[in-house]
Amino acid sequence: MIEVQDITFSYDGQPVIDGASFRLDEGEFAGVVGPNGSGKTTLLKLLTGVLRADSGTIRIKDRDLARISKRELAR
Repeated sequence: MIEVQDITFSYDGQPVIDGASFRLDEGEFAGVVGPNGSGKTTLLKLLTGVLRADSGTIRIKDRDLARISKRELAR
């Protein structure tokens, strides 16, 4: 399960993601579509821990992404 609550992210003060929230349960799939520069890759980088959200929370299997080590996340 992945749960995203009110995440925001900016590059150099320019908001790219502003208050995104969603939940994907185990076995569910989602697509991310949008025009170039709309934040698709940024969202994926946030979900994989490459980037850290300015605010909000990302939880994977009920654990805060910020508290999961890179090594454990890679599994």
